[in-house]
Amino acid sequence: MDEVKEENKEISPKSSNSTLYLVFVIILLVVAGGAFYFGRKSGEAKMTAFYQSQPKPSGMGIPRPSGPPNFKGQKLSDVQMLSSATLIYPGVSNTDVNRTLINWTLSTTQNSDGTVTVKLTPAEPEATEGDTTQTFTVKPGDKLYFDDLNPNDDQPGMDVNTHDDLGILVDSNGIIQ
Repeated sequence: MDEVKEENKEISPKSSNSTLYLVFVIILLVVAGGAFYFGRKSGEAKMTAFYQSQPKPSGMGIPRPSGPPNFKGQKLSDVQMLSSATLIYPGVSNTDVNRTLINWTLSTTQNSDGTVTVKLTPAEPEATEGDTTQTFTVKPGDKLYFDDLNPNDDQPGMDVNTHDDLGILVDSNGIIQ
């Protein structure tokens, strides 16, 4: 019997080390789980704040851009984003202009100094949601182009989102004004 008691004494320290190790692992898991849970809540709050700070959708759910891109001073032929720009003034037939300017109207006024004021006005009710008339003073030798920066948001024969449409005034050297 005494021998059995001695064996138990030897097993006992190992057993207490195992128990201590198990308790340590459990505490570690609880702390890690709590950190993950509360860290996730903090991350969710940050994401919520981020999404609430973003522009609200307009029109067909397309976020309203903060303003047109600024290409001023660059050569039109060098701006890849404007590679599909179409000449709309001068010397273009009304049929071609109307085909290009879906949901926009173009009007011109001859000025006494030889320039022409060209106005591009959105024709859709969406215009009341922030679209504005684009006005250009075209000097002799200048050209006015038009580009829909994202034609994929439109339907055939209908420009659903005019927020991304841009008139581009270019001087006689091809430089965007």
